[in-house]
Amino acid sequence: MKIKFISFGFLFISFPLFANDALLGDLSKMHLEELMAVDIIVTSAAKKPQKQGNAASAIYVLTGNDIHRSGATTLG
Repeated sequence: MKIKFISFGFLFISFPLFANDALLGDLSKMHLEELMAVDIIVTSAAKKPQKQGNAASAIYVLTGNDIHRSGATTLG
């Protein structure tokens, strides 16, 4: 689960980076710890620039009943 969360985070972070190939080249040389410290400014539905961590996002809460009805037997 943690790996999926980190992978999703990197995917979400990488979308704005494709606009600037020079920046993308610099980021490919950075270590993971350095990448985690990069502040990314996004413009969301609020139509104002803000840090990615402060931008609104969708949150889903799964109950035990939801998991039971899904038929899932493992986390993978």
